[in-house]
Amino acid sequence: MSEESSIGMETLQIMGKVYGVYSFLTGRVVDGKTGAPVENARVLIIGPSLPEIGKTNAGGWWHIAKNSRRNGKYLLLVAKRNYYPVMDSVDYAGEPLTKTIEINTW
Repeated sequence: MSEESSIGMETLQIMGKVYGVYSFLTGRVVDGKTGAPVENARVLIIGPSLPEIGKTNAGGWWHIAKNSRRNGKYLLLVAKRNYYPVMDSVDYAGEPLTKTIEINTW
């Protein structure tokens, strides 16, 4: 298991305990130049299940609960004022996912 995926699994276990729900997707938004967390960024998830919007906390973290997510490809759109929007994707196969997304200022 790579260092990133082992860190991701620890994060998912913590998030599940903190929020009391199983994770579908836990992620972090960071500044592409400084690596600093980006607070209050909006994260839109679109895929086989209903769309959902999340918002990052002070550490740049966001969490989407598993609920009844269907397997498949999900599109992520991250936006925050004074930053370029970023699109990315994940393939969900029933296991919790983690994603770090870098965004850059104008």
